[in-house]
Amino acid sequence: MTTPAPKTTWVCDWTHWQGMTLPAYGVANEGYGMVKLKAGGATSGGRFFEDPKFHENAIALVNEPRLLPGAYWYLMPGRATAQAGLFFDILNGYGVHTWAAFLDVEERGLSYADVRKFALAWERLTAGQPLALYTSRRVWETLGNPSPGYNVLTFLEEAHWVPETVRKDPARPYASQQARFIDRTWWDVNYGGWARADMIQFTDNALVMGKRTTASLYPGTQAQLRAALIGGS
Repeated sequence: MTTPAPKTTWVCDWTHWQGMTLPAYGVANEGYGMVKLKAGGATSGGRFFEDPKFHENAIALVNEPRLLPGAYWYLMPGRATAQAGLFFDILNGYGVHTWAAFLDVEERGLSYADVRKFALAWERLTAGQPLALYTSRRVWETLGNPSPGYNVLTFLEEAHWVPETVRKDPARPYASQQARFIDRTWWDVNYGGWARADMIQFTDNALVMGKRTTASLYPGTQAQLRAALIGGS
């Protein structure tokens, strides 16, 4: 087991499931450096949706200068190019090149062709802005364990939750307490062409401003995270 390195950036997700508009000032005060909002996704029936709280949350997020704004798209099988277009349109209203963008790859039935089409469309729409990939070994191997090989897919957020979050241990409600149980070997992912994960989402049960949500750890400064996810934009 290991504890986080001294220079780390804490990241949490915020969606309509938290039941309130993002309290950005308070989240920053709790020590977080980035918030990832759910922009939207698609349904099993092929219909697109936007998170109903995204725009309220986005306004709150961009008005808190201590937080790096991030957003993710929950990918569903089929129509991946159209899904990338909608994600771009949603973020472009807030200046897409100032946001860290994530592609959430975890839904059953996805193929690597879906990921590839989304990534190529994103690359074309944004002129090469990075697109971070959120997935896990289990999911990626169902796609055939491909090596992406695309300029935009340069950042991997690995989903590997600490066992304590399964029990929802009331004695460890905060991300900083749960992160102590991250094993150093989790960073060495060795799948899909990645040797190491860039960031680990280690819990779905962190207490942030009184709400339960996911939390991730980046082993570097906020400036380094910004450079990795937004590049020279």
